[in-house]
Amino acid sequence: NEGKKKLYFVDNTDEFIDFSRAVRSAPMITLNLYDAVKNQLEWVRYANQKKLYGIKYWELGNEIYWHTKIRASEYQDLITRYYEELKRIDPTTKVSVCVGANPNENIRNGEKDWLKAVAERKGSYDAVSIHLYWGGNESVSEPFSERTIKNIFAYTSYGLRKQIDYLLDGLGQDTELWLTEWNFGYYKSRNFNSLLHALYVADILCQIALVDSIKIATFWDLKEGPYEIFYLKKGLVRRPPYYVFKLFADSIRKGMKIVKTTVEGGNFTISNQERYGILVWNEVKAIPPIPYIQTLATIDRDLNKLYLLVINRDITANRDVLIIISGARVSIQANVYLITGQSIEDRN
Repeated sequence: NEGKKKLYFVDNTDEFIDFSRAVRSAPMITLNLYDAVKNQLEWVRYANQKKLYGIKYWELGNEIYWHTKIRASEYQDLITRYYEELKRIDPTTKVSVCVGANPNENIRNGEKDWLKAVAERKGSYDAVSIHLYWGGNESVSEPFSERTIKNIFAYTSYGLRKQIDYLLDGLGQDTELWLTEWNFGYYKSRNFNSLLHALYVADILCQIALVDSIKIATFWDLKEGPYEIFYLKKGLVRRPPYYVFKLFADSIRKGMKIVKTTVEGGNFTISNQERYGILVWNEVKAIPPIPYIQTLATIDRDLNKLYLLVINRDITANRDVLIIISGARVSIQANVYLITGQSIEDRN
């Protein structure tokens, strides 16, 4: 990775930090474990000692469990070495390791269980990075069918929680999780950037907000091929998922409190024959009835405001929602913002 007497990543790192500061985002860097350790540590020294960028979040590799070049036992040794070295360079850094979110990602022929191997190094990392995706070939062949939509919302409301349970059972209930990639799971999916995609994004964000162990969540990818949620064409074109992020950015901020909500109403069911993708994973048993309505409520005590996010998972009909707020006096005035369309397939 050397050229013209300087490492190629130096300029990229500077530009990355400039961009992160411009958008008021905390930078995170993934170290390349296929490169020499000394090169990667030089990267950390450059960023946090020479340039004083104060980059806090560092990942040890990206989806290493998928590949055969580094075995689980070798990854254990790298975890210990990198953790000690990064803390020596900058004690304020937080170091994460990567594991698969499903058993089939963590067990490879003739090797130690990857999840177990990482758990055995607990104390030599601060967090565990995971990637969560829903998808499958059906999202190409039948992107907006009733079966696909049932699978999407069964995953957001139930399957995702089963994945988190599996991870915490193996790693320890006190494990801090970084959800460093999440989205639809198949790049050829034909439902990207539709209204259905926006509903999926909203539902996942609700679940993330309600899971205490998830401390970081980053959407993949904001601006790349079919994933991009905005693009330039005679100005900035904002696609449906973009507006979901805007609503959440306005209603969930640091210091705000999540308020318990209870939903009573209709449910839908999904049979074993209808399930596909992640929902056929053997840890996901019979799925309970799924509520048509998903809610998330937050309070901003400084501004004395209540925010209520409501998702209608019923694509066949509008649903009347009775909102009851207990324990507080609420103004009769409210601002209402809708993300909707003529069809679940709508996109721009």
